[in-house]
Amino acid sequence: MTVNAATGDQDSLGSAAGQINYVYSLLEDANAGRTTAIHKVNWLKSFTLGERVVGPLALFGGDLFFSTFVAASGSNVCAIGTSKLWGMHYIVPQSTTDFTQGGLAALKNPATTPPKVQVIDQGSTFISGVSVTQQPSCFTTSVDNIGDDLVGYRGLTRITQVNPGKFELVMHKNQAATGPNQGVANTSVPLETPPATSRIASWANVIE
Repeated sequence: MTVNAATGDQDSLGSAAGQINYVYSLLEDANAGRTTAIHKVNWLKSFTLGERVVGPLALFGGDLFFSTFVAASGSNVCAIGTSKLWGMHYIVPQSTTDFTQGGLAALKNPATTPPKVQVIDQGSTFISGVSVTQQPSCFTTSVDNIGDDLVGYRGLTRITQVNPGKFELVMHKNQAATGPNQGVANTSVPLETPPATSRIASWANVIE
C-alpha cells in the first residue's frame, strides 16, 4: 500500500521562518514470508519558511499533483505571497540516490528543456488547491436514411468522429482584477491522457 501525505496546518497560512513542512510518499508492504510489515519512504519533499500544501493532493495517471503557498513576510499588508504548482510521480523518486529530492518530475515544462519539471511557479497569487477534470467528449451524428437491404435499420442515428475530452489540471486563485462583478479566477494545465488498457472480462464459444 502506498500513502501520499502532507504536513502543515492549512488553517494557518502565515509566514513562519523556522517552519519546515513535507510531502511524503510512503510504502507499506509485507516481507517475503508475509509475516512482518515493511515500511519504506519512497521519497519526500521539504518546504521551508512556512510553505505548505493548500487543498487536496490529486492523483492521476500515476502522478501526484498539488499546490503550495508561502505567505509574504515583512510589513506590506497588501502582499499576498507565492503559490506553486507541483507534479511528481506518486512512487518513483526523482533521484535514485537521494530520496529527499521528491518524486519523478511529472509536469510538462513551459520552456524547452527539460521536458518535465517538478514545479511551476505561479507568482504572487493564492491557489486554493488543484483538481483533475475532463473536458466534454465531442462527436458527430448522422441519420442513415438508406438502411440495409437485408435487415433494414433505416432511419437509425449513427455516431461518428468521437473525440474524447482532454484531461486538465484546474486551479482556482484569487481575482487580480478590480471592480464590481468579478468572478472566480482560474487557470488550467493540460495533462497527458493515461494509457488505456484492454481487459478480458470473460470467454465464450460462439457456434454458427
